[in-house]
Amino acid sequence: MDNRFASAEGRRKAGVLAYALAALSVLPVIGVVIGAASITWGLNTRKGRGKRVAALAALGIAVSVAISVACYKYVNDFGIRERIARWDTFDEIRKGLARNALNQLVPAIEFYKVRFGSYPETLEQLQAAQRENQTLMTLDPMTVRLGSFPQNFYYRRVDPDHYYLRSVGPDGVPFTDDDIVPDYEPAPGGKLGLLKRPPKQI
Repeated sequence: MDNRFASAEGRRKAGVLAYALAALSVLPVIGVVIGAASITWGLNTRKGRGKRVAALAALGIAVSVAISVACYKYVNDFGIRERIARWDTFDEIRKGLARNALNQLVPAIEFYKVRFGSYPETLEQLQAAQRENQTLMTLDPMTVRLGSFPQNFYYRRVDPDHYYLRSVGPDGVPFTDDDIVPDYEPAPGGKLGLLKRPPKQI
C-alpha cells in the first residue's frame, strides 16, 4: 500500500515537472530549446499526459518567438534611432563646413572682381585664378552622398555686378528653405554683389 502510494506520488511529481518544463518554453530564445525537448518527450512518451505537455510546449514556443521578435524589433528600432541621431549630427557638421566655406568664398569672389573687373563666370574660374599656395573649398558638403560625387556650391553670375552663392542644403535643390547662405548681408548702396533673395526666374 505504501509502495503504491509512493509510486503515485512520484508520478504526480514527474507530471508537474513535465508541465513546468513545457511552461518554461515561453522564455525568449532559450525557451525554444526547452520547448522542443518537451515536445519531443511528449510525442514519444506513452503516458497520457504526453500530448498535453507537447501542446503546452508548442504554445510556449509560439509565445517565445513572439517575445523574441518584439524584443528584436525594439532593439532594432532603437538602433535606427541611434543612426538617425548620428546622421543628424553629421548633417550639422556638414552645415557648419558649408557655412564656413561660403564665408571664405565671398571675399575671394569680391577680390576677383577687383582684379579682373567682373565676377567669375564659374567657381572653377575663381579657383584657377588663385595662387599656387592658395586653395578654396568650392565643393558643397551637403552634396556628399554615397554613390555620387560632391558638387560645387550653387554659384551663378547674374550680371557683371551681382551673383548668387549658396549651398543647396539637404534636399539638393537651390532656392528652397533649407539652403545655406553666406553670413554676409549686402548693405543698401554697398558694392557687395552677393544676392540672397531668390530670383524670379532661375
